[in-house]
Amino acid sequence: MNNSKKLKICCKMMEYFLFFSVVFIPVLGQVRAWLPNDTVIQGFHISTDCQSVFNSELSRFTQAVIFLCSDMIVSFLLCQLYLLFKSIRVRGVFNFFQVKRIYITGGCFIILAVYHLATDMIMSLYHAKAGEVEVYIDLNNIIYIPIGIGLFILAFVLKIANALQEEQELVI
Repeated sequence: MNNSKKLKICCKMMEYFLFFSVVFIPVLGQVRAWLPNDTVIQGFHISTDCQSVFNSELSRFTQAVIFLCSDMIVSFLLCQLYLLFKSIRVRGVFNFFQVKRIYITGGCFIILAVYHLATDMIMSLYHAKAGEVEVYIDLNNIIYIPIGIGLFILAFVLKIANALQEEQELVI
């Protein structure tokens, strides 16, 4: 099996995985938002984020909307990756459109981090008792920022490499 065939098989497998992720992540997010506290399904303990803070149905609705927006950002990000792998499988080279998809994916990671930090802060302030200021921020969300910046750098390097490749082809 040559490298081109291996590349196509790997890209196709990644496309399938990303397609199913794009479809099922929002569905699972909504199921997670509407489950009761500390649900056990066939031996698996499912705990929802900040569920102990949210007691009313309005708060559950708010949490469902927050999860939906977050899941839509993740789905858009995964869709960009799906299209990137599909174009690599079909064309086999990086061009301007694939670099643009990497820029968009990096931006989605940064937007996702800022969105999570902002919603955590707003919801913790909203549910704080009068006179008490408690801010809940999940620091795990900050990890998305260096990933996004790394993807911006990768896209920039690939953009320069594409420009050098085009310049080299013009010379020959």
